[in-house]
Formats: sequence, C-alpha cells, structure tokens
Amino acid sequence: MNYNLAKKLKIAGLTNIRHWFNAPDNEMLPEPLLEELIEACGDKFCELSKGQKPIDHAWTAQGYPIETMYAHGDTPEEAVSNLYLKIKS
Repeated sequence: MNYNLAKKLKIAGLTNIRHWFNAPDNEMLPEPLLEELIEACGDKFCELSKGQKPIDHAWTAQGYPIETMYAHGDTPEEAVSNLYLKIKS
C-alpha cells in the first residue's frame, strides 16, 4: 500500500481495519487486507479479475452498477482500494 492511496482511504473513512502503518510524517494510515477492502465496499462489490498485461490493466475490481462502477490497479488491493474510493465519491 503506498502512502498516497492509504491517505485517500483514511480521508474517505476507511478506519475499521486491523493493520495500520506509521507514515514518514508520523501519521497512522490504514494498510487494509484484501478481505477488509471487499467488506468495506459492501453490496457495491461485484468481482475482482486479473488482466493480461500489457494489453489490460493488471487487476480490475468491478462494482454495481456494472456499466460504470469499476477501478484498476497493479495489485488486487490497489484495484479494490480504488473501487472503494469511487464508491465513496
């Protein structure tokens, strides 16, 4: 989990998780497990799929409504984190 994504997750309200890390500025930021991210997305989460690089994104997290609710990432956690942020926006 990188600093910028962790910061966005905290601002978006992802705080009910078990793992945190101490950022360089001494701020505690979330480092959620994949299952915690999926749970945080709630009923909006649909599926997680692995793409074929370099053609596709590495990972895609799909939510509801399927036509417009999706996010990508280099890792499963990053894709679901980006989906969570999209759901919360």
